[in-house]
Amino acid sequence: MMEFHISRTARERYKFAESLFSYTGNVVFANVAACREFAYRMNQVRDVEKHPELAVMPASFTPWA
Repeated sequence: MMEFHISRTARERYKFAESLFSYTGNVVFANVAACREFAYRMNQVRDVEKHPELAVMPASFTPWA
């Protein structure tokens, strides 16, 4: 399992589900699907079709990648 802090600003910007986060603002990914969803939401907001250099890869969030 991997856990890291995501700022409130980022949580609001990317509209992440609060259920992903602990009370300290840390997110915990228990599986690859959760990592993919997280990266997908970020890439939608970042408009990676127009700005591919801003793309986030799900493997960035996985300790097993």
